[in-house]
Amino acid sequence: MTKKIKVLRVITRLDLGGSAVHAALLAKLLDPSRYETHFICGSVNQLDEREIEEIRGACASFRVEPLLQREIEPLNDLRALFSLTRFMRRERFDIVHTHTSKAGFVGRAAARLARVPVIVHSTHGHVFYGYFGPLKSKLIVAAEKLAARVTDRVLCLAQSEIEDHLKLGVGARDLFEVHISGVPIEKFAKPAEPRERVRASLGVPPNAQAIAIAARLDPVKSVGHAVQAFALLYGFDPPPFLLIAGDGEEREKLEALARDLGVSDRVLFLGLRRDVPDILHASDAFLLTSLNEGYGKAIVEAMSAGLPVVATDVGGVSSLVKNGETGFLVPPGDPSAAADALGRILRDPALAKSMSQAALSAVSENMSVDAMVRRADEIYSALLKR
Repeated sequence: MTKKIKVLRVITRLDLGGSAVHAALLAKLLDPSRYETHFICGSVNQLDEREIEEIRGACASFRVEPLLQREIEPLNDLRALFSLTRFMRRERFDIVHTHTSKAGFVGRAAARLARVPVIVHSTHGHVFYGYFGPLKSKLIVAAEKLAARVTDRVLCLAQSEIEDHLKLGVGARDLFEVHISGVPIEKFAKPAEPRERVRASLGVPPNAQAIAIAARLDPVKSVGHAVQAFALLYGFDPPPFLLIAGDGEEREKLEALARDLGVSDRVLFLGLRRDVPDILHASDAFLLTSLNEGYGKAIVEAMSAGLPVVATDVGGVSSLVKNGETGFLVPPGDPSAAADALGRILRDPALAKSMSQAALSAVSENMSVDAMVRRADEIYSALLKR
């Protein structure tokens, strides 16, 4: 019997965010006849018991290491490093695959100390800008330069992300490879509930247009700019609604902003939702106002639902949104430009229909979960042979 390849997956937070979903899907879907998957995370949030058990059941071991947190805390980080190193030495993994910046630095250092043969890191969008102040950002770049030296492959969500690493001197070009975060396209193409029923449950009038957002409510997603853009829309009868699926640290601040702008009755904060495909199909356009975005997985989901997209031109977004065809690209931090783009779509049914059809046509099998898993298998196999 052929010995299975032992893979350890390391991430700080296991939740409903794109990076965590990506890591969990790989854990669940890599061929179990070839791979023995182990999983370490710093915390588990937002998942229900069934979802946790699905991941746990797919893994040979599942461990929560509370010391492994997103925040920089030197003493705890050092303790997490020692804990992970001991575990890796004991288990003798063939591959350690880390996900996101903090887990990537601590996990890769531990893997090097434990002499793991293959070390892979998925960035899930870098944190070089849009997250922290200048000093902290410089420290992160320095840490990434060190970690790159012990890494066999760095997987980025888009080519633009690779270029950002290279501009800052993080690694050599042959270290990097694009590995997108796959989307269950069929799930987003076919809603579980009819559009009219979903809109009625949300309190959206049948003849009112709706704009959807699916994002964490934290600073880098800049949802405040989306609320400001929405408040600039005028001349619609009946007036449109903004549907915000997601939660986070800025929720109260954003709710206050909507009140201050006089649109709180039409800005619906829906919280964490597991029916995002239904929300998208109940909408007429999709809005993303991030300051930094590695790929824009939510954009693929919206396009799979046939929505025209207005998005900030950051990170890998321009690889998805074809300006003037599947939607509009606007500068980050410019609510007025976002409002103008949304207004063009909402006021022109022919343009909206054309963009909807173009969005559906642009979604390909290469963006699927199956393609993501296949590519991970190919990358692992090539690195192990090398």
